[in-house]
Amino acid sequence: MKTTWRWIIELHLLTLLLTVNLIAACGDSGSDPTDPEPKQSSDTNPPTVLLTASDTLVTAEGNVTLTANASDDVGVTFVDFYDGAAKIGSASASPFELVVAYTDADNGLHHHWVVAGDAAGNSANSDTLDAIVAINVQTDFVNGGFDTDATGWNLYNCDQWSGYKADGGNPGGHVCLNEYGSCDINPTVEQLVSGLIPGVPYTISGDYRTYVDWIGNPLAESFVVMVDSVVVGSWARSPAGTDWYPFSVDFVPTRTIHLIGFHAEWGCDDSSYDVDNLTLSISLP
Repeated sequence: MKTTWRWIIELHLLTLLLTVNLIAACGDSGSDPTDPEPKQSSDTNPPTVLLTASDTLVTAEGNVTLTANASDDVGVTFVDFYDGAAKIGSASASPFELVVAYTDADNGLHHHWVVAGDAAGNSANSDTLDAIVAINVQTDFVNGGFDTDATGWNLYNCDQWSGYKADGGNPGGHVCLNEYGSCDINPTVEQLVSGLIPGVPYTISGDYRTYVDWIGNPLAESFVVMVDSVVVGSWARSPAGTDWYPFSVDFVPTRTIHLIGFHAEWGCDDSSYDVDNLTLSISLP
């Protein structure tokens, strides 16, 4: 009888020991004070970044350096460079730069921007920086100053008192636009310009003054600039006298070749004009 009770007591002691060991083992997995819990990053500030370029109007083959002026309260770890939607390069250390080699195959408008990031996963985008590549293209009128003649231009509907004038311009030579007697005929000087870059903004500008100011409607916009027979800009006569007045208008070519003309007496208004210093230039971004 004593042996049976002893066996029962030993069995209880063994069960208790196993239970204590099991509890201790479970406590070891998560309660070890030497095992720190993972910490969340306190850096929530994204970098600041400004993109600059060594040139934004490229007219000859060569390199353009894109520079991202990036900073962060902890540190910038990368800068990715883009042209539109295409990633074109990366930099992982200051100075954050990318050298882009341009040829005439790249002619057109390029939208550059960058993404700067830090080690905590914060990132920021720069503003877009536009660059125009215009290599081996016509970027101005031929002989827009009319210094010695009207070479490069087509003049028509000009009467015997108008056309090219060797002096009296602003300064030097100029073109007088006057047609005598017909309401529906417009004296014109025009030039066929080739090598334009579609999608790139251009500015047409020059000087004009009133040649005939005693007839017609002084408020009528009878001096016009046309691109392929479409009016893109119009002006009324300048004040009477010998003073020249500037004009300008922007347009965006849709093809590589456009006919650009300057017309007087538009809209059947008998107002005649002198023109000089005609220029065609790419509008810088």
